[in-house]
Amino acid sequence: MPQVLQKASISMKSLCLRSISEHLDSMWCKRFLDYYLGSAHFMYIIGPFDQLPPSLIQDIWVYLKQRKLLRKHHIYLLLSPFTRSLDLSHCDADLGLMLLLTSQRCFQLRQLDLSHNKLPKDQLSSCLPTLTKLTTVSFAHSSITDPLVSILGLYCTKLTSLDLSYCTQLSDRGLLTLLSPHDSWGKPDSRFGQCKLLSKLLVSGSQNISSEAVSEAVKQLHQLAVLDYHDSVGVVEQLVLGGGLDRQLLLRSLYSLGSTSSDSLALAVSVCPMVEHVYIVTSDTMTSTTLLSLLDLEQVREIHICNELGLYSLPVQEHLGPVLQKHGETLVSLNLAEVEQIDVEMICDFCPNLVHLALLWNKSYITQLPGKTSPRKQFKRSFFPKLLTVDIAYMEPDDEKMFSEMCARDLTSIMLSPDLRSVKLCQAQNLTDLVFSDIQSENGLQSLKYLELNKCNEISYEGLESYLESQNILEHAKFVRCEEVTKRDFQNYQKKIKKWKWNMKVEWA
Repeated sequence: MPQVLQKASISMKSLCLRSISEHLDSMWCKRFLDYYLGSAHFMYIIGPFDQLPPSLIQDIWVYLKQRKLLRKHHIYLLLSPFTRSLDLSHCDADLGLMLLLTSQRCFQLRQLDLSHNKLPKDQLSSCLPTLTKLTTVSFAHSSITDPLVSILGLYCTKLTSLDLSYCTQLSDRGLLTLLSPHDSWGKPDSRFGQCKLLSKLLVSGSQNISSEAVSEAVKQLHQLAVLDYHDSVGVVEQLVLGGGLDRQLLLRSLYSLGSTSSDSLALAVSVCPMVEHVYIVTSDTMTSTTLLSLLDLEQVREIHICNELGLYSLPVQEHLGPVLQKHGETLVSLNLAEVEQIDVEMICDFCPNLVHLALLWNKSYITQLPGKTSPRKQFKRSFFPKLLTVDIAYMEPDDEKMFSEMCARDLTSIMLSPDLRSVKLCQAQNLTDLVFSDIQSENGLQSLKYLELNKCNEISYEGLESYLESQNILEHAKFVRCEEVTKRDFQNYQKKIKKWKWNMKVEWA
């Protein structure tokens, strides 16, 4: 059976946070509520939490915020002059007061998160100039504008990490104020361009930021290591060909979207020798040698390849095989989408340290004949030793896509991974009662905590029942449009969860 929910499984810290939140107004904030709230604005106040370390005060803040329990009087008592990290994300209500008190109290602040907010312009423009010690700032999914972000370029000389993801009101002019002596209107002003220590710059989803501005960032920021622009390969290529780059870059990741030539990736790799993460959208300019440039890297930890534009379906075995053979020992994440000729056995043999595997809507899989000895190596693995999460989705089956699903043997080798924590399967017709029984008989899924089956019509609740009700640590099961898992099955299982008080959540649709 799934584990029974036990109080002892909750940490002491969590219990303390729960107790504080439950008695916050009746005990901790009672004096402030009775005598001071509403009488004036207090720049400073001696409160009940002043003796706690700033990190614990921040834990209380986050605990209340996540549960939507944060109120105005809590803000007065929890914002400390010793605060170094402050999470104001998802805080549209009372954000103006939070920024006001932050500017009046938090002069030691190093990390500030303002993501997912509609930002009050006046309060933010007054607050940011006081926070000169900031090193990490996030404006992701916010209403940040060019004039507001330019304040960082004026005052935040120690800034090393900036998240501007999905900021639709931000343009090149705002980004360039961080790097060059120009204001947000493009006029020369030597006070701007003070953020030269940036090592992490996230701009994905900010559609008004062009490759020209990103190119300038790459040139100006000599410490830049993390950049998630969707075509950093193209940016680096243009810099090299235009003679605008006279040094090697420290970038740890490369993104390629519609390369202009088959040598674009090789050129980028030649000036970015420290790259460990590669994200490629295939294009019709790719050849059988394009990915071989990755062999020049010292190590690769993550590879994402997808045919998002529908221009080129990469044959994985032929083009990526040599790369996996060299870098498989260091590879921890592999994501292949809408490509073809995927050899699961090859991946299993070459990538013993793989932690995350995603195979989505691929056109074809290669199945090795039983008993045939692979020329790659004499020893063949029957599972992935360190795999934690797997996400597999197949295309709609039809006569033209006969090999669009991996064979049952390869699926079993994935499911038998001893450390597997999360499994997501979509339209897996090879997942049958018999296959699942074989996986169970070999002690598979012993570490599984999350199971999601979507349109897996060949497996029934009867086939799953012995696992779902046996000793396991499963915490969440989700069944979406699985024809053999009925609503009655779902309701009966829910009753058992309630009766036996299992620490388990189940969903059905």
